[in-house]
Amino acid sequence: MGSGRQRAALIAAGAAALLLAGVVARRAWDDTASEPRSTPARADEELPAPVDPSDPLALLVQCEPSADGRWLVFGLDFERVAGAQSLYLVSLESGERSWIAEGALAPQPWDADGRLVYIDRSSHAPRVRWLEVESGDVAREGSLADLPRTPFATDTPSWALRTQTRRAQGGYVERIERRGTGAVLQLVTHSLFDVEISPRPGIAFELRRRGEQRWLLRHELLDVVREQVLLESQALALFRLSPDGQKLLTSERADGRISYSARSSDSGELLMPSWEGERVSATWLEGQGSRYVLVGIGAQASLVDLHTRSSTALGAHEVSDLDVRVLPTGRILRRTERAIDVLDGGGAVVLQVFPPR
Repeated sequence: MGSGRQRAALIAAGAAALLLAGVVARRAWDDTASEPRSTPARADEELPAPVDPSDPLALLVQCEPSADGRWLVFGLDFERVAGAQSLYLVSLESGERSWIAEGALAPQPWDADGRLVYIDRSSHAPRVRWLEVESGDVAREGSLADLPRTPFATDTPSWALRTQTRRAQGGYVERIERRGTGAVLQLVTHSLFDVEISPRPGIAFELRRRGEQRWLLRHELLDVVREQVLLESQALALFRLSPDGQKLLTSERADGRISYSARSSDSGELLMPSWEGERVSATWLEGQGSRYVLVGIGAQASLVDLHTRSSTALGAHEVSDLDVRVLPTGRILRRTERAIDVLDGGGAVVLQVFPPR
């Protein structure tokens, strides 16, 4: 009897110890659960070696020049499932290239202070790093929550309140109100792309269609709405406003040929001779106001400077396949699906970034 009680007491004590250990262990887990822990990768989870830029199978994923045009960061991959990229930094002055990390470029790879921002994925807890490119030192490190947030892009400037309503009989009703004035512009349009609002306060543009006739109109929303005809042509197909609202690209189609023209958004005046052909395209170069237009005629692409009325040949490329930047140095960065080059003002390649020579 006594031995039975002793055995029961031992079992109870053991159970209590196990229970206590479980509580302590659970507490320790709960106390650290909210903190990301960097755990070394197991041998079978190691990241592969960096992608060799000279490898013909290397895939160009992304590239972005610094604001001063002196540096370029780009990522290479082999279409890895893990999504890690080999990040490289290139001096656009000397052409010197260096590997940075296996990771990914941040949504905004360059901060306002000129530091390179990327995500290092060499561990189970990805870290965001801010790199001083001149010295190669990591100036700051943080979690993914520390990444700067990219603002939501919108086509409607802050001065306007815009609504678009589909009509039962076809087309749309556009209503544009200038905030704080009570001035309202209401239009019936054929397409959602027939109206563009300028970043310049109180100005909007409309492609109006009536039967076979076409007009490009400029509307001013002051205390009242004023209307101005910039262009009248049965061949008018579409228009696109420049990013700064200063100029317009218009296209006309007649007898199987297409022409694009650059015009003043104040008067509709033609700024230089039109680009014409059976297969022509033109688009504004983003981030450059209204100075540059990417033009494609047939299989040839070119960059047109409206300030100097000069053109730089970019080679046999579709405009839609090109990412072109004009650097502060005046050189041109040309990125295609498989290559990155730096050109001079005449279109000659002065630096072949990728693939390296």
